[in-house]
Amino acid sequence: MNLLLMITMLIIFTVDGKKKNKLIGGKRAPIGMFYSQVSLRWQETHLCAGTIISTMHILTAASCIIFERNTFASNVEILSGTADQLDAYNPGYLSEVSLLINHPDYDPRTPWIDDISILKLAKPIVYSRFRLNSDLPYKRHSSNIVFKISGWGDTSVDQSNQQSSRYLKYSHAKVLNYDKCIKYLKQLFLYLTNSQSCACMTEKNEGILNGDGGGGIIDMDDVYVVDGRKMNKVTGGLRTGIENYPSQVSLYTARGRLCGGTIVSPAHILTAANCVVPELGSTIGNIKILSGTNDQHDIQYADYISEVAYIIYHPKYNPRATWINDICILKLTKAIEYSSSRESVELPIFYHTNSRFKVSGWGTDKAGKKFTRFLHFIDVRVLSSETCRKHLESFSLRMSSSQSCANGLPPTNWVSNGDGGGGMIYHNTVYGIVSIRIPNKTKTFVFTRVSYYSDWIRYMMRTY
Repeated sequence: MNLLLMITMLIIFTVDGKKKNKLIGGKRAPIGMFYSQVSLRWQETHLCAGTIISTMHILTAASCIIFERNTFASNVEILSGTADQLDAYNPGYLSEVSLLINHPDYDPRTPWIDDISILKLAKPIVYSRFRLNSDLPYKRHSSNIVFKISGWGDTSVDQSNQQSSRYLKYSHAKVLNYDKCIKYLKQLFLYLTNSQSCACMTEKNEGILNGDGGGGIIDMDDVYVVDGRKMNKVTGGLRTGIENYPSQVSLYTARGRLCGGTIVSPAHILTAANCVVPELGSTIGNIKILSGTNDQHDIQYADYISEVAYIIYHPKYNPRATWINDICILKLTKAIEYSSSRESVELPIFYHTNSRFKVSGWGTDKAGKKFTRFLHFIDVRVLSSETCRKHLESFSLRMSSSQSCANGLPPTNWVSNGDGGGGMIYHNTVYGIVSIRIPNKTKTFVFTRVSYYSDWIRYMMRTY
């Protein structure tokens, strides 16, 4: 079976980004009939469909995982090798997503354009007769061809009597010609691009409604389908207990430790955008939060782990200029329970003129070679704006009003590669987020001024 790619609108409606197209009616599909079909699961429920295109990659719609321009679904899982949604409770059918790669021109304000995304898995899928990839196309499809479309959809077009199907179903759809597609789109004040086509269902009482976009349109021969960087790490410093820094957290993925972060509410973690956005349009998947401990080995205990539901980074952040607007909020799936070892800090109302702060993190030893198991802290001194500007300009970088520079005290303590995103704390308020290190002899690093973004942070925390 060959895979041919097109961005397809089966029913020409703009829909809520959080609820994708769902197959209505149709026939139950036997297991193995659509062996490349997968279900994207988020927060233990079916989110969208997708198609296996390699042992490590799933093709789906960008609108399935991008809710707003800078807000992504996190901890997405892939259900494959089965037609039964209840198999989601069997670990053998689930795969974790390590990276979400979206088309760079996709904009959720026009969700029918460039609506395509690739999900990279944490581990390869093991192929079988029930789980296999489809191929990518070499040419564009023709009009008036009838395809098969599959999904876990509702059992009726009657919206008052809709019930999601437990089992995979399929139906048939016919591709419309170019003129008809343009005509239908114009009725809804939409326009057609060369990356799109339209299709309609061939049977009555069947259709696509909210809930299951991103899946494949299949013919007997063809299918038409709709490690980030290592950031700054505290080097040297003094070992400390988590009770001294109860807002400190560690970000993890399946590959290991990622970055630091700061608890700013029971459901929100503040960190650096460069920790979770390695490339434009891509975010790290399946991030977990370690909190309430100063021991990295506690990552194996569930009581210390929280999962991330949303990744919300600043809308003007660009990974090609990682030191500007380098701020991100992680929304947790469940609220953290506060204790003496797990507590939030306050957001600043204004930028504090104090010149010294504390920075904590899990960094390297004094030799700079071995990562420490336990939390350490250092004192840092904020540099003047003029000194910071000179440091940045020496590396052809520009300084913005949302940034400042600092370096460690004494000189043997500094921030090096591996643990950005951590907070600069003073009197239980987070005034800065460690961003990037300037590779000079003074061991200077750039931090993001939290006060500059306080209104944006509070708005996003109310929204999500």
